[in-house]
Amino acid sequence: MFRPRALLVLLTATSLVVTAAPAVAEPLSADPVAVIRTPTPNLLISPGTTVMVTGTSSTEPGVRVEVSTDGGTGWVTASGTPSGWFHDFTPTTTGSHPVLARAVVDGTAGPAASVVVQVGGPTLPPPPVSCECVFDMVDKPLAAHTDDQPVELGLGMGVDRDGYLTGAAIRRGAYTGDLVLRVYTPTGNLFTQVAVPPGTGVQRVRLTAPLALLRWQSFVITYYSPAGGYAASPDYFTGLLAQSPFRAGYSYYRYGVGGGYPTETYRNTNYWIMPTFSLTR
Repeated sequence: MFRPRALLVLLTATSLVVTAAPAVAEPLSADPVAVIRTPTPNLLISPGTTVMVTGTSSTEPGVRVEVSTDGGTGWVTASGTPSGWFHDFTPTTTGSHPVLARAVVDGTAGPAASVVVQVGGPTLPPPPVSCECVFDMVDKPLAAHTDDQPVELGLGMGVDRDGYLTGAAIRRGAYTGDLVLRVYTPTGNLFTQVAVPPGTGVQRVRLTAPLALLRWQSFVITYYSPAGGYAASPDYFTGLLAQSPFRAGYSYYRYGVGGGYPTETYRNTNYWIMPTFSLTR
């Protein structure tokens, strides 16, 4: 049984800053290409926090992704697959820390994508985004859970700018009936909720009215399933996942008829609820 492991991300403008945008160098020929999806620029967290470096790459046979956190001197193979690779990075010393990723196939390395993580230094504005945005997480192995008990599953989130929470995308599991989408404060007060009709695959849901959020505001977004049957990827959140405008790092669950504010956690499981955000109503 995948019992949700999970979160509360409290965002503060502290001292770890991502200072260069994720970049993908254009291949000169047919070289394999890696893309860094997270972290995105201007990430603000405390020193010593683990950051999830994630991305995708070319998918030709034999390709692997390598990551360097010392400017390209040493390289290690990322975990996952070309369609969703992962590497954890925990900088502890002050200064700039370049993070590079490259795809390699048959001994040929493609151009390196990069971000620069700055530990210490000035607070920078968040990077520009074109919204409406969805928290688009890279894939990890997925299980359609057959648990048939009523359960509420959620994700602790924060945002790096003012805007509006407009809804969520939910990856459905074995249960395809009615759900309830809910948004809570970090202390468990209910912001809003909306009924979700039956669905399959990735189902988009909109709030009745957009919920105004302030920069660094945290919230917990959940859905209640009366009959379990949820999709889950255990051991997903190994650190802070930062994809502007979102921040996430933990998930929660609560069993019981009617659900309620979830506080229990299990194995950093991703329950695939992906909020949507807009800069305007």
